[in-house]
Amino acid sequence: MPLPRILGADPGESADRRWPGMPNTARECLYHILVWAEVLTACLANEPKEWPQDLASTWQVPAEFQGPSGWKAMAERLLDAVERASALLERLEPADPVPSWPKDTLGWTYQALIIHNAYHLGQLVALLRLAGAWPPL
Repeated sequence: MPLPRILGADPGESADRRWPGMPNTARECLYHILVWAEVLTACLANEPKEWPQDLASTWQVPAEFQGPSGWKAMAERLLDAVERASALLERLEPADPVPSWPKDTLGWTYQALIIHNAYHLGQLVALLRLAGAWPPL
């Protein structure tokens, strides 16, 4: 499933709804994916990036991403991070260490980004289905 299609499914007011049996809202899930995509992409690019203070903070959506325009803003930033990571893959050697994270290789970091995104995008699609926003029209 192409990422732009998933991110194009806007749950509207249901973005902040807590569904029974689901630990997070759709907006919280999208924010969590965005945080780690930007952190890992910065590591790959050897750019300074502040790490989250703790795991819980990666689920706490800041004010800039609240409201109707917040979903679109997060979706655009996530697409940018994934596009940057993809472009970096073309010129980096997977066996090389991550400069800001030398115990791991670039290949391992890509793998972490892909697996993390896949796992949480599955959660996001489930939340979008509950909201009636999946599949997108």
